[in-house]
Amino acid sequence: MRFGLPTETETVIARRPVAYKVQSAQRNDTNKTIEYSITEALSQLELQTVTRKEENEKKRIGMLQNSFEEFNYQTNQLIDALNENFKVTQATQSSVIDTIVAEEKERKRKEEEMRLKEEQERREEERRKQIAEQKRKEEDERKRLEQKKKEEELALKKKEEERRARLRDAEEKKRTMGLTDFKKLEREVMKWRSHIADIKENVVARIHQNPQVKREMGASRRNITKRFGQLSNSLQQCRVVAQDVVQLIRSVQGDELRYKYLLNAVSKAIISQAETEVTVKATAAQPLAVLVFHLLNTFKELDFFLTARFVKKCCFVLGYSCSIDTEEGRLRMGWKRIENKWEDEVKYEERIGGIISLWAAISLHFRKDEFDLFNIGAQWRFLARILNTDFSLITNVHYLVVSNWWEVAADQLYREYGKQARKLFILLDRVWTPKGISKAFPAATRLQLLVEDLNNGNFNTISPMER
Repeated sequence: MRFGLPTETETVIARRPVAYKVQSAQRNDTNKTIEYSITEALSQLELQTVTRKEENEKKRIGMLQNSFEEFNYQTNQLIDALNENFKVTQATQSSVIDTIVAEEKERKRKEEEMRLKEEQERREEERRKQIAEQKRKEEDERKRLEQKKKEEELALKKKEEERRARLRDAEEKKRTMGLTDFKKLEREVMKWRSHIADIKENVVARIHQNPQVKREMGASRRNITKRFGQLSNSLQQCRVVAQDVVQLIRSVQGDELRYKYLLNAVSKAIISQAETEVTVKATAAQPLAVLVFHLLNTFKELDFFLTARFVKKCCFVLGYSCSIDTEEGRLRMGWKRIENKWEDEVKYEERIGGIISLWAAISLHFRKDEFDLFNIGAQWRFLARILNTDFSLITNVHYLVVSNWWEVAADQLYREYGKQARKLFILLDRVWTPKGISKAFPAATRLQLLVEDLNNGNFNTISPMER
């Protein structure tokens, strides 16, 4: 390393001493000698100076070299220490790095294993789902094919049944040409029964959803029932009661739901009155019929509710009959269940007889076809259909309803239809009534006595109302 001083190998160049000339000519020789001496002396002095400088320089250089060597040694020691420390640090860091790298590799390995495992599980789950979906599709396809097969079989069966039914209907039509279509009549009965269910759901139930409205309508219904109890055999009293009931209904006529609810309530009250009052006394049918006459003339919509109620409670008004061997059959024929038991047969017949008497009395007031169920034509259909009914369905109640109807409306039917009515009466007298007597039906004997009175010129009808 160079610190500004020459090294041992470097050559030091000293300037030669300058010789000064003596001007005096005379002194040339002496001067030459002196000059030489001086020059020699100066040279020796300069050489000594240079020598000393060189020695000093050498010493200084030696000291510097020693210092440099010492410094170099310490530097090397420091470098060696640093190298050792670096190696230790590097080894430690390498170990830490190796550990971190190993841990990171292990973490990545585990993550990869977890990813592969999850991927495998996902694929396995997808495979299971695909298998399940495939099975479901196969099962759906199998069910669809089975359903299609069943539908095709049912369609074929239905077509075959329809073909057979058409043949039976054709044969039946040929056999019963001009007689009652009881299948159509059954559909009519079921139609009116469905209307009752619709009224319960869309009128009564909606009113009962609102407690306040329910209370108000309950009060109106009770007022109407109270007025019904005020009826008497006086026409004047009947008109007063009718006016009161009309006012009660008109008070809600602006509200369609309340209006329908009251019309339905009135219809139920009319039938209930027939089941209780008319059952006990047939003449009670007349004042109630007068009330219904006024209400039907005032509120045309009452016809729908009243017809539905009559058909539900007493389908005889349509001339319909069915077997009572099943619960459904009994319900259609108007039987009631009391404490899970069917009501007594006598009680049933009394109720039905009261309803028929009221219906006949109402129908006497309407001779036109203004209301389908309440006119003289409906009474003709009633009697004709009952006489056409398969006798296997005939029971004592059939003779009872005809007897009750006879006492109220037979005279009027005869006046309206004359000879045609007489044909029905002859069939009733000579064929139908004897069959009932042969079956020991009590009401058949009663009907026979009524027909005998007719043969003697007397219809034996109930007494008219007081003016």
